[in-house]
Amino acid sequence: DNPQPVLFPLSAIGSSPALAIDNSHVQFERLLLHRTDEKQIVLTCYSALPVQWEVAEESLAKLAGEGNDAGAQEFTLNPTSGTILPGDSCTLCLTFHAREAK
Repeated sequence: DNPQPVLFPLSAIGSSPALAIDNSHVQFERLLLHRTDEKQIVLTCYSALPVQWEVAEESLAKLAGEGNDAGAQEFTLNPTSGTILPGDSCTLCLTFHAREAK
């Protein structure tokens, strides 16, 4: 009286986040005081799933070097977080503000 077993073929694809940065090294030239320079960084999602990313404010402060309290003010990033769909890209603008002579 037992029913016949039924088989359902299933398959799955596992995916890890894969995010590529077009330029891993950004260098700003010397600037006159109170001027700004802007560089673009492109993030591209190569995974099968959307990727969420975020840059903490503390990370921007570290760009200016250890012991520099003005680091977060010298560098700004826009946007600082987001979601990138598979195959899509996001352009970030990293701006350096020459606030003091170095």
